[in-house]
Amino acid sequence: MGDGDEGGDELSRGRGALDLERGWVPLAALISAVCLPILLAVLDAARAKWVPTADAATIVTRSYDMWSAHRPLVGQYSLAGGEGAEQVFSPGPFLYLVLAPAARFGPGWTLPLTMGLLAASCFGVALHAARRIGGWWFAVIVAVGLVGTVRASGAGTYVEVWNPWAGLAPFAALVMVCWLVALGRRWWLVTAVVLASFLIQTHLTYLPPSLVLLAVAVVGGWWPGNGNADDAVAVDDDDADRIRPASRGERLRPAWSAFVAALICWALPLSEQFTSSPGNLELVREAASAKDETFGPAIAVNVWWRASGLYPAFSRAAGSQISELNELRVDAGPAAYLGTAVLALALLAVGWLAIRRRSREVLVGTIIGLGLTVAALATGSRLPLDRLIVAPYSLRWIVTAGLVPWLVLALAVMRFDVLPRVAPARRIRIGAAVGAVVVVALFAVSVSRTDDAAWMIDPARIAGEDLVAATRPGDRIRLADSGRYEVVLTPALAWSLRHAGRWPVMIRNFRVGTGTVYGAQGRRCDAMVVIRRSDEPAPEGGRLVTRTAYDQPDEEQDIAVYLVDDESAHGRC
Repeated sequence: MGDGDEGGDELSRGRGALDLERGWVPLAALISAVCLPILLAVLDAARAKWVPTADAATIVTRSYDMWSAHRPLVGQYSLAGGEGAEQVFSPGPFLYLVLAPAARFGPGWTLPLTMGLLAASCFGVALHAARRIGGWWFAVIVAVGLVGTVRASGAGTYVEVWNPWAGLAPFAALVMVCWLVALGRRWWLVTAVVLASFLIQTHLTYLPPSLVLLAVAVVGGWWPGNGNADDAVAVDDDDADRIRPASRGERLRPAWSAFVAALICWALPLSEQFTSSPGNLELVREAASAKDETFGPAIAVNVWWRASGLYPAFSRAAGSQISELNELRVDAGPAAYLGTAVLALALLAVGWLAIRRRSREVLVGTIIGLGLTVAALATGSRLPLDRLIVAPYSLRWIVTAGLVPWLVLALAVMRFDVLPRVAPARRIRIGAAVGAVVVVALFAVSVSRTDDAAWMIDPARIAGEDLVAATRPGDRIRLADSGRYEVVLTPALAWSLRHAGRWPVMIRNFRVGTGTVYGAQGRRCDAMVVIRRSDEPAPEGGRLVTRTAYDQPDEEQDIAVYLVDDESAHGRC
């Protein structure tokens, strides 16, 4: 079984047959098939003239600030922490760095384009690693599983900038990369550290599984006797056949390189930690150890069994947020407890067989599957009960984690000769490979691209464009109380103003999310924005900016956006 991609040609030299194990064309075709729903979701966003709304707009505003004097050193506003505790943020601004170019220079739809490129790149890395782990047909199985995870969440989820969803594709890549590192491909640890840093900084619920995967990678990769081609060093560059064992220092170079990569990735969060009192990382630690009432093991087992059981989440189409919440909040019954135990025992049995048959790739997969089981149960049980509404999106990564045990079982079937080996002729082999890519592509294009939040885009875009047209560069615009419309539109209008060279002034928790720099400074506002239903009286002295439909599901209505003068004694900005 080929293990490398370097120097691989589309055709093998001896027979002219398609080289599935080393050639780049088969792998590129497979990656393209998996990424089809991502591409279509990006095109949907461009056609809809996508703009960020709600929390996504706050993320984009902070991304815009990455190349300014107000660069954020921490991540997105978080609901972690108990009542009365200091505000906690996600550990770092890595997501902001990724989005910064599009947020500052591009139109709105370049933001889902950026996330689509990130997802496609991560899927490419995952499939490349999968082929190195188990060969071409294992990569095909992983490809089907990845499309299943996209289907389980909806393709639009993978092009969203919202931080809980921004990590879904990188998490899939991290699983496969750490699997590969644990097999001795130590230089991939640098990639694993970068992926894990992105995930942990983006959302706190990625912390447990990321640490588990990194631990498996490091222990497995440097396990005594785990030697491979990475341990062979050429004695003479002109004679590749003359090699010697790598020295201890050479074996540790990947680890040192990964350590340097970690320092670079965490430079900004560490800077904030050492210059603030208390630092955000300390607040994150305190929030993690807080004695809040939590979901508990019963709900955690239900979440894991729904993700990995006999009818796993990656085999089902995406549901609404409300339906997912109603399914997740149910305590596990006897079947879920029994099924979880049987699945864990099955992984242990596969691991025992892998040891007997000296199959490292299956053994490592077994350890990763068991580790992710523990991480999923720990995360689900520790989620605060008063944050129930965050469960459907905070625990979405468990869908991908639930895929891993099935991948391990599939690889075991391939490695343990459970099914008779088939050695097809050249034409059949090429035809089977092409057929596999076609099947994956057809499965991919069937993925739903329905976006439950699509109704927010038009009112946010229209109101933002008209508000910018009604104001001047440099104006300080206060986004005042607007009741029920604040959650969706206040962050969206703030980004529109900031992107167009105005300065939004935020109120209450919106100021916390965007940073205190957007708070009131005791100056007079150039204008204040108020949003009301179009059939409600206009605010006193208000100048109409625009009217637009605000067709929230099951409640069609029109809203009006007004500019009001700041007549306070000392100014409200």
